[in-house]
This record gives sequence, C-alpha cells and structure tokens, in this order.
Amino acid sequence: MPLEEKARIMMQRSKLMQQEETTAEVTTNENRILTATDEIAEKKIDEETEEIQQSQQSESTEEKMQQSEDPKEVDNYEAVLMQLAEKIDDSVLAQKDLELKIIQTFKENANFQIQVRQNMQKELELAKKKLSGDIFIPLLKEIATLYVEWQDVLNDLDDSVAKKKVLGIFETLQEMLEEYGCAFGTSDINSKRKPKYSKLKNKVSTGCKEKHETVAKSHNPWIVKEPFVLYSEFVDVYVYDASVSEETSNKTENNDTLEED
Repeated sequence: MPLEEKARIMMQRSKLMQQEETTAEVTTNENRILTATDEIAEKKIDEETEEIQQSQQSESTEEKMQQSEDPKEVDNYEAVLMQLAEKIDDSVLAQKDLELKIIQTFKENANFQIQVRQNMQKELELAKKKLSGDIFIPLLKEIATLYVEWQDVLNDLDDSVAKKKVLGIFETLQEMLEEYGCAFGTSDINSKRKPKYSKLKNKVSTGCKEKHETVAKSHNPWIVKEPFVLYSEFVDVYVYDASVSEETSNKTENNDTLEED
C-alpha cells in the first residue's frame, strides 16, 4: 500500500509538470503561481515520502514487537500506525484541494486575459474612428469657410439662373458637411452670446440694462464638428449706455430689423 501511494503521488506530480509545459505562454503572474504551487507540491510529496519511510521503519519495528509478547507495546504501535494513516489521508486531500485551486486560478486568469483583450480591442476601434474623423478636420474647415464667406455672393446675384446654380453648389457643400457630422446654428436675438461658437463683431449701444451683453444681430451661422469649431459665428452685441434712452434704442433696433428684412 505505501508503494502504491507513492506511485500515485509521483503520477500526480507528473501531471502537474505536464500542466506547466502546456501553459508556457501564460503571464508572469501565472508563472509565479505555478512556481509556488510546484514548491508546495514538492514539499507535500517530500513530507509524504518521509512519512512512508517512517511507516516502513515502523513495520519492521512491528515485526520485532510481534516477536515480543508485550500487549502494551503492540497497542502503542497500532496507535502510531493509525496516526500515520490519517496524516497520509489528510495529505492526499490537501493535494486534491491544491489541484482544484490551481485549475480555478487558471480559469480566472484566462477569463481576465479575455476581458483585457476585448477592452483593448474596443479602445483600439474607438481610437481608429476618432483618428479617421480628425484627419478630415482641415478639409472640413476649408469647406465651411467657403460655405459661409461666399453666402454674400449668392445673395448679390441678380440672374435667377446663375443664382439657382450657385445655390445648388451651396446645398452640395452643406450636405457634405452634414454627412461628416457637422452641425449648423445661430444665436437667438437678445440671448447671451456663446463664446465657444461666436465671436464679437460690433458693439451696439442700448439704454436697456436687460439687454446688456446680449446678441443684437447674427451675421452668419456657426459650423461645428464637436469638439472642433470649423467656422465661428460673428455677432453684434448690446452694450448698456446710460446716455442712450430706451426710446432711441428701440428705434435703432427696429431700423436694424427692417434692414435685415
């Protein structure tokens, strides 16, 4: 029985060594776990081997004790054998528990590596999308500049045929910008100016305190592709002036509105 137990333990050790060979590509942490595990296993095997040798020595002692007819010595020897058998059983159970823990550790590390690879792949794909979009920003800025700054030329055309053709070009430019995720917008009159999207062009004096630093007029739309501003809006902004009466301010505003119409 002790020789069979030793052979079984050596076979278990051989299986552990085969597991180490098949998992040569795992991470440094896994290698450390395997090294520590191997040391524990060798320690367990050495302890069990020593116990088996002690058991063999005890057997020879038992033969000698059997030759004597002292029943107390026989009982003591049997008690020692029982304790050795219990220790061997405990060692076998501990070895099985260690094997289960190793397998569980391999599974957890494998799952962790899969999750890391998946997360890295997602981040890589997002970075590629962002990079591909940023490459076109300079070109989109040029198109946005052309779209805004040539609006006056479109408005000044008297020839209806030519105006229709030029309008078709502007519609094509707008479709191109929208296709690449660009957005258009203008500030509402009497609303606060949006510094990110608009720039100050003129200051308009007003006698109304409530209109101070609000938009008086928008000269063009802004065009953005977040977080980039391709073309800023230019606006006139009210500035409170105590020397200007509200009546004068209202007349000026009405005249500006009629001119826009």
